[in-house]
Amino acid sequence: MVTPITRPGQTNGAGADDAQFLRLFSNEVLTAFHQKNKLMPFGRVRTLTNGKSATFPVTGTAGTAYHEVGESVFGTDDGGATRPYLSAILSKEREIHVDDELLSGTFVPSIDHLKNHWDERSIYVNEIATALADKADNNIARTLFAAALADPDDTGFSSMAAADKVNTSYTDATVGASVAGFAFDTAQLFDENNIPEDGRILLVRPSQYYALAAETDLVNRDWGGAGNGSYPDAQILKVAGFTIIMSNSLPNSDEETGVGTSMDGVRNDPFGTGAGYAAPAAAASVATQLGAIAFQTEAIGSVKMKELSTESEYFMERRGHLLLSSYMMGHDVLRAECAAWMKVTAGNI
Repeated sequence: MVTPITRPGQTNGAGADDAQFLRLFSNEVLTAFHQKNKLMPFGRVRTLTNGKSATFPVTGTAGTAYHEVGESVFGTDDGGATRPYLSAILSKEREIHVDDELLSGTFVPSIDHLKNHWDERSIYVNEIATALADKADNNIARTLFAAALADPDDTGFSSMAAADKVNTSYTDATVGASVAGFAFDTAQLFDENNIPEDGRILLVRPSQYYALAAETDLVNRDWGGAGNGSYPDAQILKVAGFTIIMSNSLPNSDEETGVGTSMDGVRNDPFGTGAGYAAPAAAASVATQLGAIAFQTEAIGSVKMKELSTESEYFMERRGHLLLSSYMMGHDVLRAECAAWMKVTAGNI
């Protein structure tokens, strides 16, 4: 008599003994990735089915003029029109490339150990997902920083300059009132330049976030309303119309020097230095003084060709399974006038 054996990895007791394990693993990675990634929703995102890049149209503005009775709006009368009735609206395209495939994986020498110890297996899943999510957030945060450093397009698109988008009024980004002041200053700057009110984000480090949460005026129900946060829970949702996002992804050093091959495969160059998403050496002192970034979601764009996927393959000669997760996407600046930054001239970030 053959002893019955239960194989939990088989489908209906037949086929490969690890089929169910692979399917479950893939689903868990997808869940973990989307829970941890914070910055992807805050920008234009386009998904590609083929091709190497996507273009985003950018248009300028039109002017106005009161009509002189009897005058042609085309300016075809003798002597031409006396007023600029028609505008030459500028337009251009931003091209964003798909970077090479980004990988995260591990080799498990004992697949039976992986199958039978679910807690250990979930740790592997979490580590792979966290590595991919962190990399995506890091690249997006640096693209936002590049947008904040960049000169906006010519006057047909924006009247701002890069100097207008850097705020040097505050000496310490760990003071909640200073970060809030930067948000109010930027809100005024954006309003004066017709940057949309919807989709405004304030990207801060944990030190700035909790400094803001400690500002009782910002969570005071009489001032900020019942839903803006909680002092006991150290929560703060908005300031000056900006939704607050806390992240450890903001750069704080020169990353270009000694970058080596770590940016090989990156097809975008948001800083214009040829070093991909690495904070440039020319801005080393700037990165170390970066207190916060305020932006609107038109500031940057992302293209995705391959969503997160998972593969597993058994290597008989190595006696184990190779587990790999990957995705393909890229990021670049769209409208530089939609991003500003807080430059800390002394003190802490």
